[in-house]
Amino acid sequence: HSLEGYERIPRPDHAKTLSRVTSLAGVLQLQGKCNEAETMDRCALEGCEKVLGPDHANTLASANSLARVLRVRGKSNEWRPGSWCV
Repeated sequence: HSLEGYERIPRPDHAKTLSRVTSLAGVLQLQGKCNEAETMDRCALEGCEKVLGPDHANTLASANSLARVLRVRGKSNEWRPGSWCV
């Protein structure tokens, strides 16, 4: 059956997938690919907030990751505390 095992693959909006996107963004930042890291962090944060809510640990980790990459890129002024979307 060609779809066997497909059910075990996390969806793009699954908590594990979103966590991995945040982790990948951190790796990209370490490699100096901050533009790509910012894009991934924004996607992960948007997904986490929608799927998990603003107070979930993964959402907070994604927010922290985005804040770090914005700081590195000299865009700290874009971060608005209390707002998940920057």
